[in-house]
Amino acid sequence: MSTVAELGAEISERVGRWVPHDGYLLVGLDPVTGAGCFLAEENAYGPSAKRELEIEEAASGPSPWRTPGPVLRLGPDATVRHGPQVRSAMAADGFGAALRVAVRWGELVLLRGHGRSFTTAESAAVERLVTPLADRVRRFVTDNPLHPVHHSPPGVVVVNSADEITTSTPSARAALRALTSSGNLLDPIRNITHLARQAPTLSRLPTPTGWLALHAERTAPAPDTDVVITIQPAAGTVLLPAVAAWYGITPAERTIIEQALQGLPGKQIARRLHLSPHTVNDHFKSIYRKTHVHSREELLAGLG
Repeated sequence: MSTVAELGAEISERVGRWVPHDGYLLVGLDPVTGAGCFLAEENAYGPSAKRELEIEEAASGPSPWRTPGPVLRLGPDATVRHGPQVRSAMAADGFGAALRVAVRWGELVLLRGHGRSFTTAESAAVERLVTPLADRVRRFVTDNPLHPVHHSPPGVVVVNSADEITTSTPSARAALRALTSSGNLLDPIRNITHLARQAPTLSRLPTPTGWLALHAERTAPAPDTDVVITIQPAAGTVLLPAVAAWYGITPAERTIIEQALQGLPGKQIARRLHLSPHTVNDHFKSIYRKTHVHSREELLAGLG
């Protein structure tokens, strides 16, 4: 499995042939919840700008660039403008313009320094790349077989209203260190914290050693209260919806997997779903092909 940093560098280099840029962020999104699940960046926003962006986007509801298709220019001649706090934080980091493009599995943000705007022609050039960009982000996950889940104790992180981590268990710190050392440059705490201030949020993170699940919710009804985040291996019914989306598992195939997760043999699955054993076997073969595993045992190991 290539690292997230390598994926970001590859996409930046390809897009840069048409649209030169000074920095970039490539964000992968959980395909079910829309929460961040990986991040690659180079010469990008600093912590203050990132925090202001998360606050602004969480408060405004679903972002238009989280829907595949739109390419939005932000800057002096912007199609969309950020609020003053975000613009000030961007300026402090040396950026005057951004070009944001949504793909099915995430978003790409290209950055330029002061005095350098993106043109409408460059927006159109990037828009033509939406489909291949989406395909490359998806293949970052799906070119690899499902890894067996690495079981470890759940960890807990508590974030206060100033977005400061006030408590973290040893297992949570170990999980976050592993993400960083593996090249997954995700800042998972910031993103899921701000989403959780609106509603409980779940994100499933693909890593070289299996999937992690982050679940975050407020400790009280007020939006400025602490947020508690649990970090643990993603497995079973928690993982399946995201895996089904990433790997293109059909609803019928997902139902077969749900029965298999209950430990039912093929013949019993066929009886329960009123299918022939041959049809169930065909579904399993399709699932194995899509997830790059070779047996039911490998499939269930990958789903924990």
